[in-house]
Amino acid sequence: MTAPKANRFLRTREALFEEYLSSKVPEARSPLHPLYRYALFSGGKRVRPLLVISLGELLSASQERVLPWAAAVEMVHTASLVHDDLPLLDNDDLRRGKPTLHKAFSPGLALLAGDGLVSLGAEVLQEASYSTSLKLRLTQLLLRSWGDQGIAGGQSMELLPDSDPLDLFAMKTGALFAAALEGTALILGFTPKRVKLFASLGEELGIVFQLQDDLQDSGSSSFNILSRLNRPECLRLLEEKVDRCRRMVHTLKVDAPPFNELMERILTRGKDEKAP
Repeated sequence: MTAPKANRFLRTREALFEEYLSSKVPEARSPLHPLYRYALFSGGKRVRPLLVISLGELLSASQERVLPWAAAVEMVHTASLVHDDLPLLDNDDLRRGKPTLHKAFSPGLALLAGDGLVSLGAEVLQEASYSTSLKLRLTQLLLRSWGDQGIAGGQSMELLPDSDPLDLFAMKTGALFAAALEGTALILGFTPKRVKLFASLGEELGIVFQLQDDLQDSGSSSFNILSRLNRPECLRLLEEKVDRCRRMVHTLKVDAPPFNELMERILTRGKDEKAP
């Protein structure tokens, strides 16, 4: 697949994902569903589900095989943003140019909607046509990425003094990226060793993603790595992590479109600035 074809693939698969995701969140099933839809369909880049879909496509998995996992991952990611925006955490008024969920509705409803989205992600997995053992493993993986070894643990570290920045990033952002790729590798039936390598790639990619965010916007979060390292040090660390991700993609033999095209988009976000 050429690069232009990969770009077309990503656009068409994003549209397919939007349709699938919408089908899993009917408007009127419960009072929280309008909040789910507000949070889920607010202009997100769909980076994590597209990683799942593009890796599946590269390795010849059907769309139906990977879409439930892609949707579950995006629901947990969205839940993390809803909670992160709350007054007791980052207290943000806007996300992607729109009022955050707690501003559009209320902090209490936003808290419940975030909780509900995680539950809905697990429900989507139970409804998928996976084997019972695969459903169990994916659900465990999803919930672990949300819990004290993942997003919740990472967010708690933002509130504690002297937290290690890379440990924080590995949990808050890296855990869900790791889960996205690890779960896809499980769906594809890879060996345990290769599944672990994909998880490691995802964690490193998540750290890259968070480093990029911190370097681009130093005032939007309750924690920023620039409070611990100076900017040149952060840029050097970012370059090291980007190089490591590229080497891992090569080692895993997935350095071909569409997956590598999406990886490069992520790895080169905000690439105008370089380490001295």
